[in-house]
Amino acid sequence: GNVETELLDGVFTEENQRDVNEESKTESEDRHSYPSHAHLLVRIVDDFLLVTTDRDTSMRFLSKMGVGIPHLGVQTNKTKTQTNYNRQSDERQDKAQYVKCDNQMAFFPWCGMLFDIKTCEVRVDYSRFSGKLVADSLTVDRVGKEGLCLNARMKSFVRPRCLPIFHDARLNGHETIKLNFYQAILFCAVKCICYMCGGMEGGVKRNSAFVYESIEDVILYSSNLINSRLRNVCEEKERHQHGESNIPLWLGMKEAMWLGRHAFCAVLKRKEECTDVVHMLNECFVCNTSEKMCISALEKTASAALRDFNLDSFDI
Repeated sequence: GNVETELLDGVFTEENQRDVNEESKTESEDRHSYPSHAHLLVRIVDDFLLVTTDRDTSMRFLSKMGVGIPHLGVQTNKTKTQTNYNRQSDERQDKAQYVKCDNQMAFFPWCGMLFDIKTCEVRVDYSRFSGKLVADSLTVDRVGKEGLCLNARMKSFVRPRCLPIFHDARLNGHETIKLNFYQAILFCAVKCICYMCGGMEGGVKRNSAFVYESIEDVILYSSNLINSRLRNVCEEKERHQHGESNIPLWLGMKEAMWLGRHAFCAVLKRKEECTDVVHMLNECFVCNTSEKMCISALEKTASAALRDFNLDSFDI
């Protein structure tokens, strides 16, 4: 957590990034064309991720990272190093480490995210919050004005999961985008239950109408926030490339509202005191069935998202 750590990481990353870029440049010059392999090296503080189509590049990167910068005492922690293939080291034979999902696809974990090793689509790793960890990381406001505090907290619960990397159609397919949004609202609902049971005077039952309005508000807020952040990414790209970049369509507002309401219903129906709120949300589904929405496709997404999220693993 020290500032020096980030400075050392910067030195470490720059040297390795230069080596990876040099390999791409050499390949291009040798073949007088575009390089036959693609490489991407990224870092968040002291966590590195290399994505490459060339296993030799990955092996050389692992070796160099293992050696580190001896005179600075900087090197990677081998026990925290993961690959999606078997690799031979001097010390032991390491097996590939995967995170398996119910659809048999393999996902690579990094910094709280799960990367599909075939498509590079991105999801959030919610398993790290399972059990009582949701409540343990929760701050309950007891200074009066519980309703306003709840509304603000709900938005803070969902905000970190409204990032472009999870909802950009240039990175993820439409099904993955819908799943990411559903699970973001689902996780918000899980935290809301813990918050309302511990911090709202009179609980949910005496504040059903307000809770319902807060749910509608946070779903709308999430959708607008994602749109705003996607727009900012496109504008930034335009400034750097001096071209026009269209904002990728991620979800329609009606789809987002349907998925958000369904996610909250899935959590709230587990608490008897939330029956009135669930009833209000279900009335919205009845109103929307007459509109031209592919309800069956959304229900399929919701079912897949719930299986993958595994609500039973959370202490609600």
